Amino acid sequence: MTNEERQRTMDFILQQQARMTAHLEQLQEERIRNQPRLAELRQSFKDLVELARIAEERMDNGEFRVTALETRSTALETKSAALEASMAHLAEAQARAEEARAHADERVSALAVTQAHADERVSALAVTQAHADERVSALAVTQAHADERVSALAVAQAHADERVSALIDIIIEGRNGPS
Repeated sequence: MTNEERQRTMDFILQQQARMTAHLEQLQEERIRNQPRLAELRQSFKDLVELARIAEERMDNGEFRVTALETRSTALETKSAALEASMAHLAEAQARAEEARAHADERVSALAVTQAHADERVSALAVTQAHADERVSALAVTQAHADERVSALAVAQAHADERVSALIDIIIEGRNGPS
C-alpha cells in the first residue's frame, strides 16, 4: 500500500468519524428535546405496570375468560387505530399526559448510556487508527459496523417513541372515556 493510498484511507476514516460524531450530536439534541415528553411518560408507564399487575392477579384468580380477552383484544385494536389518528395531535396530548414525565428520565438515561457506548466505540476507533497498515482495513469494517448500530439506534428510538406515544393515548383515552 502506497503512502497516498494510506492517506486516502485515513482521510476516509476521519470523514466517517466526523459524520458519526455529527450523528451522535444530533441524537444528543434529540434526547434533550425529548426529555420533557419522556418525563411525562414515566407515570403512564407506572400506571400501565400497575394495570398489568392487576390484570395478572385477575388472570391468576380465574376471573378472565376467553371471551373477555377477545373483547379486550378488539377494544385494544380499536384504541390502536384511534391512537394512530391522534398522533398528529401529540402536542395537545402531551399537555394531558403531564404525569408521564417521570418515565422520560429512564428513557433519557438509557439513551445516554447507549450514546456513551457509541462514544467509547468512536474513541476505540480513533486509537485503532494509529496502528499499522494491516489494521487499516479492519478499522474501515469496524467503522461501517458502528454506523449501522447508530442507524439501528435511531430507528429503535423512533419506534420506541411511537410505542410510548401510543401508550400515552391509551391512558388518556381511558381517563377521558371513549370518544
